[in-house]
Amino acid sequence: MARAKRLGDQARCSALLKYIHPSPVIAVKFLNSLPTQRLDDLIAIKQDRVTRKGWTYDAIFFTSESIPGETLFVVR
Repeated sequence: MARAKRLGDQARCSALLKYIHPSPVIAVKFLNSLPTQRLDDLIAIKQDRVTRKGWTYDAIFFTSESIPGETLFVVR
C-alpha cells in the first residue's frame, strides 16, 4: 500500500484561486481570474481549524510572494 504524502512546514503548494480565502484579497490581486487558474507559490505555515458561519473546518494556512503581508488559507 502506498503512503500518502504529508504536508509539512514550509512545503511549497499550489491551489485553485477560487478555493483560497480571504476571497476579497484574491479578487483585488487577480482581476478576471479563470476558474482553473492556480496560485503556485504558496508556502505552508500551519494547520488549524477555522469556524465560518457556524461550521468548523480543517484549514491549511499559507504565505505567498504574490500577495505579501497576507496570510491565506485553504480548507482541506
